[in-house]
Amino acid sequence: ALSCSSHITCFASELDKGLSTTKVIELENKTLELRNNTTGEIDEVYLKEGTKTITTTVVDKSNSVNKNVMTVEGTFYIPEENDPAIATLGDTESGSKKDPTASVRATLTLEYLSRTDDRGDYWYLLENVSGDWELLDNAMTLSNKNVAYGCSSSIPPVSQYDMDTSISGDSFDIATNFDTYVCEVADDATIGATMQVDIKRTSNTWTFPFSEYL
Repeated sequence: ALSCSSHITCFASELDKGLSTTKVIELENKTLELRNNTTGEIDEVYLKEGTKTITTTVVDKSNSVNKNVMTVEGTFYIPEENDPAIATLGDTESGSKKDPTASVRATLTLEYLSRTDDRGDYWYLLENVSGDWELLDNAMTLSNKNVAYGCSSSIPPVSQYDMDTSISGDSFDIATNFDTYVCEVADDATIGATMQVDIKRTSNTWTFPFSEYL
């Protein structure tokens, strides 16, 4: 299902064509799950300095069509070997919690069209996905980078999904070539992307998925 985050910008009818609005949201207490491929355990960490920025531009006022660019970014910490600490947001008191230096910065951007129908329902079309990983700790290496993205639902039935497993650099920029809008009323509506990378430190490797869905 879609979250209210896709509705925080102005309706097309409230803006003149070509005008834009931008909303910045601080992502507090957003957790990420890292799978330790050596032990099979899941390490839960907090996203640090996390923000979501959504810019909405009216492209067709008469048909209530908006162009949206949503960027989610933040840094996270990869645990050192035999380190049970969980990364936390901001400064913490000494004790069981720890606020270590960030290891990797991730950025994911979704570009999509949105419109409303006569009943006030929202429809979305994912047009482009882009993102990058930035190493902040030279003790680590990145490998097996991939991204999966989709714009699908069961009512009405729409199946649009693809992935790229051949990302060679630290960034990607992909036009989806999807051509069908998906309605928010479907409980299983899926509009968004997950970028994933393997991160190695010493003898341990973690798989890190970074996702955003409307």
